[in-house]
Amino acid sequence: MDAILNDPRVAAATLTGSEEAGVQVGLGLQKESRKVVLELGGSDPFIVMPSANIDEAIATAVQGAHHQQWPILHRGCKRFIVAESIAGEFERKFVSKMEALKVGDPFDESTELGPLATPEGVDEFHQ
Repeated sequence: MDAILNDPRVAAATLTGSEEAGVQVGLGLQKESRKVVLELGGSDPFIVMPSANIDEAIATAVQGAHHQQWPILHRGCKRFIVAESIAGEFERKFVSKMEALKVGDPFDESTELGPLATPEGVDEFHQ
């Protein structure tokens, strides 16, 4: 990897991967200065622009945020980037819709949000 990162034709490096892979990129660039974008252990952002239909964006965001339940092994939306001009409205509506979800037994068809599996999962969620 060092040979690729330090090739004079390489102007920048972008990596989506683990923290360990990010460390390797950093170590590989010790001798050269390059623009670097690292998305480590994360997920794609949910981006909302002022031109969006805010109610549709909220509905999709709520679905994505709680879409972290078995059998769908998917981490859900965790990172929201919202245009400043609509951020307040987005936050109010998003919180309101999340608070309205029916929490309960994941085997009950009417449950919209089941419990987290471990105390560590609860701590990570709150962080």
